[in-house]
Amino acid sequence: MKVPLIFSVHLLLLAGLSFAAAGQTPSGAAKSILSGAADRRSLKLVVYNNDLALVNEKRLLRAARGSFELRFQDVGRQIIPASLVLETGGRLTVLEQHYAYNLLTKDRLLESYLGRPVTLERLDPRTNTRERVSGTLLSLAGGTVIRFEDHVEIDPQGTFILPEVPAEFVIQPALTWLVKASASGDCPLEVSYLTRGLSWSCDYVLTLEGGGDKARLAGWVTVNNSSGTDYDGAELSLVAGELNLVQTPPAPGRPEMTMKSFAPQLAARAMGDQMTPEQGFEYYRYHLGRVTSLPNNELKQVELFQPAGLAPRKTYRFEGAGNLYYGPLPSPPGPRQVSVLLEWENGAKNAPGVPLPAGVIRIYERSGDDAPWFLGEDRIGHTPLEEKISIRAGSAFDLLAVEKQIDYRKLSDRLRQVSVEIELTNRKTVEATVEVDEPLPGDWKITENSLPFERLQADRIRFRPKVPAGGKTRVSFTVQVL
Repeated sequence: MKVPLIFSVHLLLLAGLSFAAAGQTPSGAAKSILSGAADRRSLKLVVYNNDLALVNEKRLLRAARGSFELRFQDVGRQIIPASLVLETGGRLTVLEQHYAYNLLTKDRLLESYLGRPVTLERLDPRTNTRERVSGTLLSLAGGTVIRFEDHVEIDPQGTFILPEVPAEFVIQPALTWLVKASASGDCPLEVSYLTRGLSWSCDYVLTLEGGGDKARLAGWVTVNNSSGTDYDGAELSLVAGELNLVQTPPAPGRPEMTMKSFAPQLAARAMGDQMTPEQGFEYYRYHLGRVTSLPNNELKQVELFQPAGLAPRKTYRFEGAGNLYYGPLPSPPGPRQVSVLLEWENGAKNAPGVPLPAGVIRIYERSGDDAPWFLGEDRIGHTPLEEKISIRAGSAFDLLAVEKQIDYRKLSDRLRQVSVEIELTNRKTVEATVEVDEPLPGDWKITENSLPFERLQADRIRFRPKVPAGGKTRVSFTVQVL
């Protein structure tokens, strides 16, 4: 049966495991069974883009008939408690479960000694020897305050010497249940839960060849494990899509996990492995067809697909400023450069011909036997099949544009008439076609235009002038804006 649980997470100090070795809980009320990674029979990870993963694992443990405490170890430190689902195959009945998370840290350990005696070891400047002095820890708010026998010190120098670690602290997370076995023997367990601290991202490498009309696209995914535990021998799937998640405050006492808390290492690439996309619900899942290991505090790269050929189109585009329609403006300070974009359809004619997860595309060019050189990078969103991909590499060095307001008139309290000119300069040795996109506010009407235009959407038009080699072209229009 499947039981959604609110569970208990305990950190078990090695020094305090004598009761477990004896088969008793601390209170001696019931036998205790520990289950760790060695009991795993299978492990599956489904990792999402937004710092979330679904962990599913099956374990086999041997239990005697009757009640006992089950401690399920080797789980992540950032479990979402309410997401837990336990399936026992009818062999076990869950009698009790609760959630307690008190991870051992320096600050929490000191807080547990507030109002209690502590010992401070420090250097005596008079004798240049180390001494131990005892006092009472009064406060940690805004600094350390200790009352010694005849005085009080604020932020004293030295090292705390404490007699013990209180039993309520834990150093390794474990799920804890009080269960009852209907018979002695092997008990299969299947546990599923959501956890933070696992995420993935996608990176692409686009290498231009043959003057830029041909290219090869390679894709890699990077999986980041900062969940607090190792996942060895896992079946790995990655989900691309935007999940709706309810925003809830973090559980009290949950440790803050940031990139500063560890030094990630980039694992070696596993050449030849690819991830197969599979559609499910309204998302795509990319499955790695082998087991892999994800050590804690490590980044691992896996090939999404092998380098595939495609034929990108190079496009030059100038984006109007959009601020010319609200009042008279002075002449612009100088020319602006024109963006260069690479575009193609993500379909059967352009490999890899699979849905592409969101990620960063880095662009390189290789000419002959020369080493490739970096051209720029851009980010794409989740891109289904047969959708256009458009990435901005940078700005064209030899293409310049000057946009200026030629005339501004108020025809009435609400109606304005604006004349605009865009001068394009081409310093190349070949002709260039530049897409000129102009944003227009409110209700508008073009009354004069030097070139035909395309209405892209309600507030945007596009001209496509050809600019001769070493020459200039002007695009002008007059618009009435309400």
